[in-house]
Amino acid sequence: MENNDDRYNILYLIQSPKLGGAEISTLLLVKNLNRAKYMPYVLAPGNSIVENEFNKLDVKTISFNLPQVKTYNFVKLIINSFTLLKHCIEIRKIIKRYKIDIVHSVSNKRSAVYSILSAKISKVPVVWTIRVLDRVKIIDSILLKLSDKVIAISEAVKKRYVDESTNIKGKITRIYNAVDLKEFDEGKCDNKVLREKWDVEDNDFVVAIASRVIPIKGHITFIKAAALVLNKYPEMKFVVIGDTNYFNDSSYYQSLLELSCFLNIESEIKFVGQENNIPLMMSNIDILVLCCPDEPFGRVVIEAMAMKKPVIAPNTAGPSEIVIDGQTGYLIMPENPEKLADAIIKVYQSPNIRKKMGAASRQRVQDLFSLPKYISEYEKIYDCI
Repeated sequence: MENNDDRYNILYLIQSPKLGGAEISTLLLVKNLNRAKYMPYVLAPGNSIVENEFNKLDVKTISFNLPQVKTYNFVKLIINSFTLLKHCIEIRKIIKRYKIDIVHSVSNKRSAVYSILSAKISKVPVVWTIRVLDRVKIIDSILLKLSDKVIAISEAVKKRYVDESTNIKGKITRIYNAVDLKEFDEGKCDNKVLREKWDVEDNDFVVAIASRVIPIKGHITFIKAAALVLNKYPEMKFVVIGDTNYFNDSSYYQSLLELSCFLNIESEIKFVGQENNIPLMMSNIDILVLCCPDEPFGRVVIEAMAMKKPVIAPNTAGPSEIVIDGQTGYLIMPENPEKLADAIIKVYQSPNIRKKMGAASRQRVQDLFSLPKYISEYEKIYDCI
């Protein structure tokens, strides 16, 4: 209920019109907040998948696009700065209209700039969830100083920002992403409906990578490893899950198709597009592979583990905090197709290893990445701000 003095009215600012890790994590948060105490409002791109998903939760959404600010052109920078100020004033009106008590930036740097400046000119507290490892030293130092609370999605992210801004140690907290284990239930997902769509058989062994099809996600390593594995085990299948036309750019996807043809494995590599039913998707694969060499967390990793799937990931940043090498999967050298192929074969050759890793994976998600823990930690931040 709007303007209820007994609740915290919280405005979430989201930049992307598409569902990614940040948006899925925020949906989970907003859906499970104690509505007797916290009233969420969501500012998101209009007529977008993200806005529609929040509308399903009976949440007040405000259609609002956040124009790009960053540019290396001085003239455009001046223009963008005026645009930024104009939009922050509009957001200030939204803050006043809905009597917002806390502004929360949940997406990335652009949403952080809009959130923090709008909150400050409105004189309300602001929370910034940081989901990236890269830093723009001067800008980020300003944003960190202006934020009232900062949340890092992994220890790797926290360390990256604390190391370079030791004055924020008291305001930064690590809160891991989470999954709702009730949704990741084998009993609800024991069919093979997706396998028919993917053109793989029920008894095929499927190795998958699931992410945006963009260069930083490391698909080249995945395809090269697939070629090495298929040379020994041609019966296996490899599936690439994710939007192949990300923001209307399919050039990277085309280069991956060409690489698959060059390696003569085009019939064994399936590009299946975006899958929104994540539990069902995970139930239809046998191993999940993560190839991004510098992943701040890796939400897809805990989603696979929740469905008792072994995960093979780089021994870097976020994944090294999630996967226990040799117990829930394998941690390997990044950008190394040979090591990746060896790990895939090791899991493939032993059904017993897969079963043990699957059980251990589910338990680790329950221990560290459960929904109640996630919600509790965020509500504590809101309570003490």
